[in-house]
Amino acid sequence: SKIDDKKIIIATEKETLFLNISNIVRCKAEGNYTTVFLAKGDTILASKTLKYFDELLNSYTFFRTHQSHLINTKFIGKYVKGKNAYVLMSDKSEVPIARRRKNDFLGRLNNL
Repeated sequence: SKIDDKKIIIATEKETLFLNISNIVRCKAEGNYTTVFLAKGDTILASKTLKYFDELLNSYTFFRTHQSHLINTKFIGKYVKGKNAYVLMSDKSEVPIARRRKNDFLGRLNNL
């Protein structure tokens, strides 16, 4: 099944959402919760940890750039090099690349 029609179920405090994976730009850890940022600019506060989303999504186009950040590599606008490397996402957010994840990340970029 292509990523475009793959859905995941996300529970929030008020509802259960069925989201297309291809609409998720990035996820950010908020303690035991995760904020999910969608392509249209909406955000969802999910009652799951970032580790949960990482395990669910890392076999697709997602990469854990940092302890608090999981990104969909399809939405990377640019990669900014240097000691404090980061990616600029399509939603204009800057997401840090942890130093110890940088080589894995660059390897992934070469295989996009």
